[in-house]
Order: sequence, then C-alpha cells, then structure tokens
Amino acid sequence: MEKIQRILNYEHSYIVESMERAGGMVLYWSAHTKVLQVQHTAFTLEAHIEDQSSSSDWWMVGIYASCD
Repeated sequence: MEKIQRILNYEHSYIVESMERAGGMVLYWSAHTKVLQVQHTAFTLEAHIEDQSSSSDWWMVGIYASCD
C-alpha cells in the first residue's frame, strides 16, 4: 500500500489491514485535503472531512462487502 501511495503521490494514508487473506482497505489523501478524523470497522472506512472552501464538513464512508 505504501508503494502505491508513493506512485500516486499522496501524502497521507489510513490502512485497514486484511483479515487473513481477504479484505483490507486504504484511504489516501493529499496535503490540501483536511481530514479531521478517520475510523473503521471490519467492513467500513469512515473519514470526517472539512471542506475549507465552503466552511462545511462531511463524512465519507467506504464499505467493503459482498455484492450478493
């Protein structure tokens, strides 16, 4: 994941390790993005982000789950 982060030229990352051989998630962001908080569960990755241009904040939620 760190190699990919360098290739994509992102300054920050938050990695959720895989469980045995399955799963795992990563969130990358650049220096101009203000991430206030990152948290995760076994199947979600959540980031609280501040939008400085509009003086607002919002949550990004990524879900790792089966399509079935």
